Amino acid sequence: MSLKEVLRRFPARDKTGAACHVWRMPDLPKTQDIDFLGYVVTAARKEWEDQVLALSRILVDGLNAKFIRSLARVHSCGDELLGSIRQLDRVLVAVGVSDEVRQSIVSPLLEVQELRSGKVAHIGGDLPARDLRSHYRDLVARCDAGMRGLAEVANSGRLAIPGRQ
Repeated sequence: MSLKEVLRRFPARDKTGAACHVWRMPDLPKTQDIDFLGYVVTAARKEWEDQVLALSRILVDGLNAKFIRSLARVHSCGDELLGSIRQLDRVLVAVGVSDEVRQSIVSPLLEVQELRSGKVAHIGGDLPARDLRSHYRDLVARCDAGMRGLAEVANSGRLAIPGRQ
């Protein structure tokens, strides 16, 4: 799974050496960490839910809300009512990330969060209206592309906070 590789190599500093802690691997139990993350291989709802939950805990919970809020203040786009993903979206607009790249980063994160909140965490939520294996495989591919895009933006220096090392 190439997403694992992207996450393992996610930059903590940009190309100039400035700190860029927009995302970092959360400290999770072994049953939900990056090594647990895999593909859904059966049509079982429980397997799909477990993988969506792990994906959410890794990707969404790995977003550094404090750093993102600091970036938003620096770029005058902060809104204390927004969560990390939506605030990150505003920051990406403010630093000039193209709509295509920005959407490729934000959309899968929002989808993972919605799946966790609306389908996994609250029992009885409707499942996606397609094969769960292919749904999850497609979701992981979009997350992989999104996190690659976020890593590239982070490495470019556009997400550095001036004066912070």
